[in-house]
Amino acid sequence: IDPNTGELADFAASIGAEYAIWSRQSLGKAETIEREALTRDRWRWERIWDADNDRFLYVQRWDPETVWVPVVVERDEVRWVVFYVRQD
Repeated sequence: IDPNTGELADFAASIGAEYAIWSRQSLGKAETIEREALTRDRWRWERIWDADNDRFLYVQRWDPETVWVPVVVERDEVRWVVFYVRQD
């Protein structure tokens, strides 16, 4: 929930709180591994029969290939602390 977009206030109201007090603390950087799609164009030759079925023809077909590659990404890690306040 992002407090800058109003989502935190909406959530606080949905649980009966009048407002929320929050703080954010930076914990530094952390490395994570994500998958990234890598697509390469690939042309290949294919052997097919002609319309009369009496000889082979060679045609070139486009056959793109997508592979998923692990990539190390550095992210900021943060910790949120939220107090929900309701006055009785």
